[in-house]
Amino acid sequence: MPTDLELSMRFVDVIIIASTIGMLIFLVLSGTLRSKLVPNTGRIVLLIGIALTVAIAVADLMLAFLNPGSFAFRDGQVLGSSSPNKLRWLASRIAFSLVATGVLWSIIQRKRAEDRFVTTEGMIKAAQDSIVQSEARFRHLVETTSNSIYCYAFDPPMPVTLSVDEQIRRSHDAVLTECNVIFARDLGFERVSDAIGTRLGMLDRYQDAAAHNEFFEKFVDSNYRLSNYEMIYKTPDGEERAIKISLTGIVQDGKLRRMWGAETNVIDIRETRAALARRQQFQELVAAVSSRFVMMGPEGDDQVMQDCLREMSQYIGADRATLFWLDSENQIAEVLYSWSEAFDPVTESVDATGFPDVVKRLKNAEVIAIDDVEYCQDVGSELLTTLSNRGVKSAIILPFVVDGEMVGIVSIGHLRSKRKWTEQDIADLRVFAELYANFLFRLKSRRALDDALVSLRRATDRLEAENVYLREEIEVTHGFDEIVAECSSMLRCLHLVDKVADTMTPVLVLGETGTGKELIARAIHDHSGRRDRPLVKVNCAALPADLIESELFGYEEGAFTGATSARPGRFEIADGSTLFLDEIGDIPIRLQSKLLRVLQEGEFDRLGGTETIRVDVRIIAATNHDLVAAVKNGEFRSDLLYRINTFPIELPALRYRGDDIQLLAEHFVKVHSKLLGRNVSAISSRMMHQLREYSWPGNVRELESVIQRALITWSGPVLELADPLISGSVLVDDDSPRVLSTTIADLRVVEREHIVSVLEETGWKISGTKGAAARLGIPPSTLRSKMKKLAIARPH
Repeated sequence: MPTDLELSMRFVDVIIIASTIGMLIFLVLSGTLRSKLVPNTGRIVLLIGIALTVAIAVADLMLAFLNPGSFAFRDGQVLGSSSPNKLRWLASRIAFSLVATGVLWSIIQRKRAEDRFVTTEGMIKAAQDSIVQSEARFRHLVETTSNSIYCYAFDPPMPVTLSVDEQIRRSHDAVLTECNVIFARDLGFERVSDAIGTRLGMLDRYQDAAAHNEFFEKFVDSNYRLSNYEMIYKTPDGEERAIKISLTGIVQDGKLRRMWGAETNVIDIRETRAALARRQQFQELVAAVSSRFVMMGPEGDDQVMQDCLREMSQYIGADRATLFWLDSENQIAEVLYSWSEAFDPVTESVDATGFPDVVKRLKNAEVIAIDDVEYCQDVGSELLTTLSNRGVKSAIILPFVVDGEMVGIVSIGHLRSKRKWTEQDIADLRVFAELYANFLFRLKSRRALDDALVSLRRATDRLEAENVYLREEIEVTHGFDEIVAECSSMLRCLHLVDKVADTMTPVLVLGETGTGKELIARAIHDHSGRRDRPLVKVNCAALPADLIESELFGYEEGAFTGATSARPGRFEIADGSTLFLDEIGDIPIRLQSKLLRVLQEGEFDRLGGTETIRVDVRIIAATNHDLVAAVKNGEFRSDLLYRINTFPIELPALRYRGDDIQLLAEHFVKVHSKLLGRNVSAISSRMMHQLREYSWPGNVRELESVIQRALITWSGPVLELADPLISGSVLVDDDSPRVLSTTIADLRVVEREHIVSVLEETGWKISGTKGAAARLGIPPSTLRSKMKKLAIARPH
């Protein structure tokens, strides 16, 4: 039988084993469920170790209590059990290990917990920042979109099990909780904060209940989701709106809590699409009209013009359109083309002088738009009366402007009803007016150019025949040393020629007609370093104003109708040589700036060209005009005069050259007697006396003509005049027929007589299609200038 001590120790061992097994089971369970039950496993192990140590101590106390003799004492202290047990020894070691492990484990878990806390805190902050950024992006998208964005909430939430009618009734009480600025303005508020809190019913409940009921019923039937639903309703102001809605309901626990929606204004989109379609139609029409004008021949095509007018009128919605062309004085508006849908087209020309205010406004490039002919206050009564008599109710008149000058007008009218002319209508019609203006200007310019070319050929042939002797003289006696002169004034001119010949300085040769300005120019060229190149000449007075530019500067292919190939001008031909501009005072004022550019910069552009051409040309100009007076009268540019007048040489008239008359007469007798086969040895004293006493209005050229005529009519060795020389006018009285003087073959007289003859045939009418300018093939302004220069005045 075991002793009491053995029983006690066994009891204690059972307690220790049970405690150990319990702690191990708890440790396993805590390891499995620590995520839910135990906050810190290391701490639990520590506690278990402590508990096991306490259990061992309690067991020892119990054993001591049950069997006091089992322990030894020294000096009153317990030294231990007198019968140590191996199991208790093992338990004590396990307890120590658990305590040490628990402490170390707790330290490690604390460090891990701290690391997880820091990581979690960072993740939370990043998540918060992401939420803030997402909300900012969402708000930015909501505020910057062109659509209306909003959210209506139900408070309390609305059960979706209610009937549709009840849901529609309650929908009016939904409160606005979120929206963007666009939706707030749709509600009539400037700020979003003012719109928040308004109810859905304020939109259309009392204005258009049927539209709202149909919309919300469709929303309920679609399981609280609508996409691109088009709705037309009336606003509280009575304005009709067309919108496209996408609406999403937030349903939770069988209750509709919120509705997020987006709206698009369909009316604006439709209007924008219509405007784009109309702009495309306009661009296609402009392209079609332009291509027709390009393909049209120089004679034009009436049917094509009618079609273009019809298409333009139909595009703008007009009943009638008429193109007028103004004469050079803006007095007569001639009908070129007219189209009318169901009314008679305009065929009669209009006297523009009867509408001075209208012409003045059109010259200033102003468009005259008349919405209502009966009640218009901005236009003179003359125009309104004319339009009313022609049955026009609304009209618009636009000028044709080419190079800043009005050359015609286009009139567009409404005969069935009145209309409001918009800014877009005016802008579109300006484009059409510019197309028509440029085409018609090119067409008329080409026709005028063709007529001028015909007249120029005739005039050239005549002048060539009349100047045959003078040209031969230039060809034979073109040297500087062979100029016949002894008087001091002429010798001074030759001295100036000698000084300036070898320079590049522009020279202006002044003198009356026939004094030999071209001979001086040729002498300057022949004694210059450019003598190996031919002298290029341009008679500015012999060319119509429309041809001078192309003659001087050339033109490119297609620059105008008939320009089938490029042609260089006189400046290009004279590159590296000398250009003689005879009668430079007759160059039109509009070309003088281009001429000045060549003189200053040495560059110009061909007519119709885009490439700048550089040349090296020495300029010699000549004129019989008073250029200073021309500058004062606005007929000649002062800067151009200063440029060409760098080195003036003024030739004296023959009547001031004294004994040079005899030298010249003898020289001409010598030259022309050989050409005419005459044997003349001297000039009679009587003839020489008359030559000295005559005033010589035609100067040297007239003297040469007189000598030629005398050689033709006289056959003796001593030359006599064919007819007496009579100073004064070469014309007889107005009742007698005008004939050319038998003694003066002056080209000025020929020109004067021809102009007077044409003026008499046209009844002294200068401009217009039947005027003298049109007959002569020159502009009316050029004809008036020639009349002034030649002292031609209409008899009274």
